[in-house]
Amino acid sequence: MINYFKYTSGNAFILSGQDYSGFVNVEDGIPYTGRVKNSFSKELSSKDNFIARSIIDKREFDNSPSVLTTNKINKLEYSPRNILSNDFLKKNFNILYENNLSLFSLGQVYSSSYFDSSNFKDEQTFGGFFGLSSTTIDDRNDDRSLLKDLNTPYQIDPFEGADKNIFPELYELDNTKKSYIETFEDGFVYTITTDSKTIAFSGSFNGHLEKISNETVQNELASVKKLNVDKANGLIYSPTLEEDGFNYTSIYDRDIFRACTRLKIVDKIKSSTSTVINNNISFGKNYKVVQVLDSEYNINLEISPNTTSEVLATIPVSIFNNPEYVKVESRYTDDLLLIATKPLSDTTVYNVYFLDIEQYLIDRIIPEPTAIKRVVIGEKYKQNTTKDTPVTVFGSAGEGTGYYYPLFCEENAAKELGLGSPLQITFPQYPDKIFYTATTANKTLINFNLPEDRPDGYFIYRDDDSIIDLDVEFSDYDSNLFTIRDNGNLTERMITNPIPITSFIEGDINLQLPPDILFTSAYKFNTNKWKFNTNSLKSNQKNLINSLTDTFNNKTYSYYHNIGRIYFSSGITNKRRISLVPDDLTSFFNPDIFDTICETSLGINLNVLIQDILRDTINIYNNFTRIPKADELKNYYINERKVSLEEYQKFQKLSREEQLNKYGIRVIRDDIEDPSSSIRAPELSVTSSTKTVPSTLEASKPAVSQPRLGKTYWGFVASIDSPSAILLPNQYGLRYSYGNFSRNSGFGFDELDASKILNTPVLNQNQKFYITVSDYPTARRGFNPAPIGFGGGETRNIEIDAKDLFPFPGDLEKTEYGRIEVNAEELQEFLNGNFPGQKLPNGTQGNPFDRTQRFNDLRERVGPTYYYINEQQVSRLEYEAFQNLSQEEQLNRYGVPKPQVDISAQPDNRTVSSRVENTDVKVFNDYKIPTPIEIDTRNFYFHSNESVNYLSVNRVFSKLFELQKTIYDSILSS
Repeated sequence: MINYFKYTSGNAFILSGQDYSGFVNVEDGIPYTGRVKNSFSKELSSKDNFIARSIIDKREFDNSPSVLTTNKINKLEYSPRNILSNDFLKKNFNILYENNLSLFSLGQVYSSSYFDSSNFKDEQTFGGFFGLSSTTIDDRNDDRSLLKDLNTPYQIDPFEGADKNIFPELYELDNTKKSYIETFEDGFVYTITTDSKTIAFSGSFNGHLEKISNETVQNELASVKKLNVDKANGLIYSPTLEEDGFNYTSIYDRDIFRACTRLKIVDKIKSSTSTVINNNISFGKNYKVVQVLDSEYNINLEISPNTTSEVLATIPVSIFNNPEYVKVESRYTDDLLLIATKPLSDTTVYNVYFLDIEQYLIDRIIPEPTAIKRVVIGEKYKQNTTKDTPVTVFGSAGEGTGYYYPLFCEENAAKELGLGSPLQITFPQYPDKIFYTATTANKTLINFNLPEDRPDGYFIYRDDDSIIDLDVEFSDYDSNLFTIRDNGNLTERMITNPIPITSFIEGDINLQLPPDILFTSAYKFNTNKWKFNTNSLKSNQKNLINSLTDTFNNKTYSYYHNIGRIYFSSGITNKRRISLVPDDLTSFFNPDIFDTICETSLGINLNVLIQDILRDTINIYNNFTRIPKADELKNYYINERKVSLEEYQKFQKLSREEQLNKYGIRVIRDDIEDPSSSIRAPELSVTSSTKTVPSTLEASKPAVSQPRLGKTYWGFVASIDSPSAILLPNQYGLRYSYGNFSRNSGFGFDELDASKILNTPVLNQNQKFYITVSDYPTARRGFNPAPIGFGGGETRNIEIDAKDLFPFPGDLEKTEYGRIEVNAEELQEFLNGNFPGQKLPNGTQGNPFDRTQRFNDLRERVGPTYYYINEQQVSRLEYEAFQNLSQEEQLNRYGVPKPQVDISAQPDNRTVSSRVENTDVKVFNDYKIPTPIEIDTRNFYFHSNESVNYLSVNRVFSKLFELQKTIYDSILSS
């Protein structure tokens, strides 16, 4: 059973006569303390307000409803015989009551800032970070105070430079691979695991961060390689590869570790009898999921009990649509399994699956995935990525050309798979790259597949920059939230609706990182401890290592571990959730009145219930202080320095003179060689962009029975997804000349030849294809030199490509007729249409535009894409070549002068600029004022001459529902 829990701050429930702050779980309609009901849980008393009733009803706070949302407005039910029965009344009053809970729940939203430093100015919140402004990498090395505030940007060195005599083991913080935190009233214990050891640090909110000095504690931790902490059930799991070649899991008591930082072992089990991939084990409430290799080194997911190695189910990762990458995470509270996969050759999305392990062991059904878009939020620097994922390399080595796997980009990662010393392997395709393969006592753990047999679940190595560093994690704070850390970009999403982003890290603003420090910057070196290389240090860039949320008493704590920095924040309120409607709003309707409905007059009871429903509905809407507004996340810049929206808006309200006085930067003059020169030689800039337009392919051209003399009709080029794609060398086309159809001169294939070639490979049913129609000849299609009247000239062609193959020489450059994406079945449907000029059995000519109609009928039609450099249209090949150039090469080859500033027109030779950058990230980061709604209350009463019967009651019910629907639509319209 999927678990439900929420965190409350004393406004919903009572425990022993006192307001209760903490986690609440619900079982059989009864609220209990804690994330899960166990022997320590206590029953809570409800305050019977809307927040309490919403939690008891297991509502999720989702204001972008999907088909899975709990917040719907349901229609009323009608009596088939127009009978006013108690059952009819009870059903419809419950529907109206549930609708009001939906309206209220739409007013509970999550803060869009996962870590928001702007809150620290509030007297009820506090926060800061630990970091050193100077270390051994600096001649100064004089910073002894780790605690920093978040009022201004700081120059910070990486932890790796910390003086080992003054700050023992502090340098290891930058090597963290896994970590967890325990929060106390005045500080925390931060336990990290690196490639070689585990270390515990003690942090104080008032000043220090240091390694725990108790040697007994550190010695116990030193041999532990990985910690998986189950706060719900009070356990810590630590898997490790041992000398017999098997993986074992030690289970410790989490409560004892929290109390005295000591590891007391509770049990030890063999994790699996198979080869475990790099300790990739995820523990749930009752079951664990282990990523293992079979005898052919294929990746499988093994499901087994937490306390044994008995395999209950094995899931091959190929079942998840033949992915290129797989990441799994189980939840400690209920055995919900999150599986994130990267589709083959698609870098824009992840597919996420949510699997109830308990239910899967019964029905063995894999649910349909949800595709979520990958995001880069305000990326200014290249993210630091962990390269410990096993990969496959398509290249040439001892076995020939094909796929080699499992390989690792880092030696330490290979050591976690096998106990022997890793072996090095190189490929001529990547001459400057060394890969590592794991070994055991008697064999090397490597396999080879032929080109047509790509191993599922392995990331295909292309270059170091393309490697994915993906981590997924369920929230300890809310049962409906999970986070995705994707190459340093952290987003939080809802399980019931994972497409929108509920919150995210916006690094430059939230983390108070230094802006670009230039000689023209408003920030000067002599006013702070910034260095010449401040911007190049990873500690002054967004390089996420881990993020955590914890609670203690009535406070919520957020932690964010960046290279060189550990941030913390806390508030006494439930700051992760924002109540646009007061969360202690009273609910007047009492559904328990149905138990006494027969004790008094029916009309009196009806009037009471109707007025209570009406009061609740109006009360909810009137108490909406703001309505969330969907918007696209934007980045704001002043002088190319990223600023907050508030600062940008204030800047726009300033006069030009005020903008120059406050933000102006001096233009550097060059008067040495030429005193008459007004400004120095202009800098170069370069831009690139793409634009996709709707398809313009006509679908209504008439059929012709006899083509025009000399007209060459449609041909096509096809390629199919195999490592060496089959290309029809030139074109398939027919020409009509002197009343006869024939092949184009000297090249091309007739229909029979084309079908043979096209049907040779085995089509992967999951493969996607592109069909493109073009008027532009390319190297694939050629030019018929014959006279126009005799079939010569350029031909219009249809091209079929496997999706996302590497570009081939002479690939399609331009198209004005459209491009669509199809699967193998749709491709076959398209090819089954008439070839141009094909003779039908009755001797008539086929419609040469038959495929045009099929082209337009196929789903997922997309228009052509055009490519631009410096606003000038270029071919796709030139655009892709441009993207592969370094910034310096782009400027040298394509750079154009930046607009020059006329200094004489600027006071004191200063200039200032501002701009807004779209990110294509949809979030709720704005609000609007609710629109007033006129309500005629006479519609909700029984008229004086109206008897209480089915028709009159149904009329009032309908008016109540219409009001709820109007309010619902008003809230969601934004």
